[in-house]
Amino acid sequence: MLRRNIRVLLDANVWRYIVDESAAAVVERDSNRRGIDLLVAPSVVLEGLRTSNARLRRQLAELVTRPA
Repeated sequence: MLRRNIRVLLDANVWRYIVDESAAAVVERDSNRRGIDLLVAPSVVLEGLRTSNARLRRQLAELVTRPA
């Protein structure tokens, strides 16, 4: 029987929290271990790109576009 990963669509606030807590590596590791695919809505990407803080904008863009 083929087992499918659980897919989870995170809100922009959750992605921001992951950046604020420097938790990207932990979230990636744990979601992979548990068979969870994290999905990103286009609106979340656009919201992050509208952030005026250049450093935060770069961190959010890098996080939500990670291939893993």
